Amino acid sequence: MDLLIVDLDEPEQERLEAVATLRGNYPNLSIIALSALPVSSVPGSIVLTKPFRRDLLFASVQEALVEAADNRQPVS
Repeated sequence: MDLLIVDLDEPEQERLEAVATLRGNYPNLSIIALSALPVSSVPGSIVLTKPFRRDLLFASVQEALVEAADNRQPVS
């Protein structure tokens, strides 16, 4: 898995815990977090506040996938 797009709206705390768990299991996982509410931060993630423009989402996905490709470990 290279990219996770997660909606942090209610219940935000459960979603943040899930993101933290995934980050622990997949340290190179790129994450785009979406929220209508102010989110202080999601470490190592791109955070988009709703409503957002489609082109911003597409650009964020591209940025995250390029980062994931750069961080991918070679298969031996």
